[in-house]
This record gives sequence, structure tokens and C-alpha cells, in this order.
Amino acid sequence: ICSDGLCEAGWKEDNCQTVCSPGEFGPDCANTCHCADGDSVCPADTGVCTSGGCAAGWSGDNCQTACTTGAFGPGCTLTCHCASGPSVCDIMTGVCSSGGCEAG
Repeated sequence: ICSDGLCEAGWKEDNCQTVCSPGEFGPDCANTCHCADGDSVCPADTGVCTSGGCAAGWSGDNCQTACTTGAFGPGCTLTCHCASGPSVCDIMTGVCSSGGCEAG
């Protein structure tokens, strides 16, 4: 189960005989799951959510990409409208940390 000094996807520990804990995936279980429906829908080998898509603040095939500035919510599909600019927008909730919302 070991290759190139790392455990294959879904396995960890020195002998690569321990399956990833819930919420972990990939080689050596080095990645963290960000599935909207929780860790139970995150396969230890790929991390691709089997249902529900990505949790708020994350996007990508296996939800490992944080929302870019100005985007927020599940799958980063929503647009921020903060008066102080997109950099003050919470990537999970869209709440503006300062300045409130844009007019309109």
C-alpha cells in the first residue's frame, strides 16, 4: 500500500495499514474533507463528495479550493456585495466584516 515513500490514497501511518479517519483523504490521509453533507460522504481515496457538494467556502472536484476573493457559500457560487470591497467578505457566510453591504 506504500509507493514513493507515501501511503496510497485512503491509508496512513508508518506501515500504511491504517485507513484514513473520517474527514481525511488522499495519500497519507493528508487532505481534509470539505463536504456539505459531512465526513460520511467523503471517500478516503478521492475526497470527491458523494452527495451534497462542497461545504460553504470551498469548491473544486474534491472541495480543496477555498473561495476566491468576492465569492462565498457552498461551491463558491454566490457573489459578495460588501461596501468596503470583496476582501472583507466571509467566504463561508458572505457577511461583511466591515463597512456593511453595498447600496441596493
